[in-house]
Amino acid sequence: MTATSVFLTVAICACLCIHSASGNSHIQGKLHFQRPGFADAKLLAGPGDTTAERKRRARKLLTNAMLQVSSGLLQVQETHEVHVSDYGADPNASRDSTVPLSNAIDALLKLQVGTNDQGLTDLGGATLNLDGGAYLISKSLLIPQGYANFKVYGGSLIAADNFTGLQGGYLLQIGDANPCNRTSGGKGNKDCISDISVQELTLDGRNVAYGGLMVENAMDVNIGPAIFVIGYEGVGISLRGSGAGYIHEAWLGQFEAGSPIPRINATATAILMDQGQHDSDVFNVIVFSGLVGVNSTNGANRLQGVHTWNLAGSDGGIGIVLHSGAGRVEQCYLDYAPLVLRLGGSKYWQPSLGMIEGNFFLGSSTIVLQAATPEVVIRGLIITGNIFNTNNVPNKTFTLDETQGKFVKLEDTVIENNEVDLDRAAGKISSIATKTIEIDAGFTEGFINYNGSLVFGPSIGIDANSVQCFVHGLEACGVSAVPAVSPPLALHVVLSVGLKNAVNVTCTVDQSTRLCPAH
Repeated sequence: MTATSVFLTVAICACLCIHSASGNSHIQGKLHFQRPGFADAKLLAGPGDTTAERKRRARKLLTNAMLQVSSGLLQVQETHEVHVSDYGADPNASRDSTVPLSNAIDALLKLQVGTNDQGLTDLGGATLNLDGGAYLISKSLLIPQGYANFKVYGGSLIAADNFTGLQGGYLLQIGDANPCNRTSGGKGNKDCISDISVQELTLDGRNVAYGGLMVENAMDVNIGPAIFVIGYEGVGISLRGSGAGYIHEAWLGQFEAGSPIPRINATATAILMDQGQHDSDVFNVIVFSGLVGVNSTNGANRLQGVHTWNLAGSDGGIGIVLHSGAGRVEQCYLDYAPLVLRLGGSKYWQPSLGMIEGNFFLGSSTIVLQAATPEVVIRGLIITGNIFNTNNVPNKTFTLDETQGKFVKLEDTVIENNEVDLDRAAGKISSIATKTIEIDAGFTEGFINYNGSLVFGPSIGIDANSVQCFVHGLEACGVSAVPAVSPPLALHVVLSVGLKNAVNVTCTVDQSTRLCPAH
């Protein structure tokens, strides 16, 4: 901006001051927020409110501005936005724009304003603006580690037929796998690149590229809104080794809607969070094709509002998989694609507050509890408040996969209050169950069979300390109950005395032991 244009800017502000009936504070606000430092805002305040007084203040303002321009005191900040069109990138995807886009990234990395507390080069909020174009690329675009505080937004990256790239071939890679000693909040939490924002971006791998976006060993990562990733053969978005990530308002699919490729040919994972990744949120995301929707390995991750209709479980698809069964899945929609909890990793497994709550399971989607080691003790898992709607396919609600190991014990675990269709009520199972039997007059014992009502089988059984029974009828007496040896998953109920009338005995059992006293 030249001195003349600065003068004109101030002159316009002065004219606004003259013609404003009572807008001193309004003009002052505009000067402060739109043109900070361009003029002394105090000049707009005065004791009088007459037209002559406002004209006088305006003349003084113009004089002051001219003096600032002539003396060099009036400074104009350089732009911190790099437009890829300025570097020759073709916005019509008719020719390869890899080199121009790489040159634009180099220019972005030169917009440095200092160094942050982690020793990363601060780019001061610099922006790589794709100018709403679609760009053909033949190699991965890389923003290397060592930088902080920048944004990429506003366009499309499309893989050329000869595309090759980094880490198996991601269209855009932010950060890398090179050694980095910077950490944040823990020795294993890498902070090699940080304060990143990716917005309003389409990534199309054309089923040639391995992946769409990789953000590696980073901290404080925003991906969204308006992210559309398609045509990847391996992974749509990866947060490998990254923490404090936020993926939101995004759509992902290995195959584009209407693609002639059969959905059953899926091989890819839409969102992958692994290899030291931690403490991230996935919010309001739709996965419409692929083998796996979201693959999460850290117990501090939260998935909320995720809709997975990528591939039905009957065809081998998985909507969400939680390794070690840890993490939170809340208010998600599992659309024919199951939720898999891989439980294990050591003989004594203790997740970070594993919680599955308030989700909707449609059709054949179910919750699969998978034993990943020979003997699995489940502790601290909460599955509650979920709804199972079978639609046109019967739903088993819970499925146990013990092909790789066995579940041997539950501790401080709650699987309860999950609702199913009324016509499929027989499929409702929990870790806690209540049933009633009638004991005829003159008899003192009976058996309550919980087989088909509990999630786990005889290897877990019923916790004897959890049993609670009461008698109700025309007469009263004492009652005791213990888990039966045979049949399995049954209670042997004994009345203290024989009664003249038949009575009902209701008992509640729990498959989980409680380690905390009084709870």
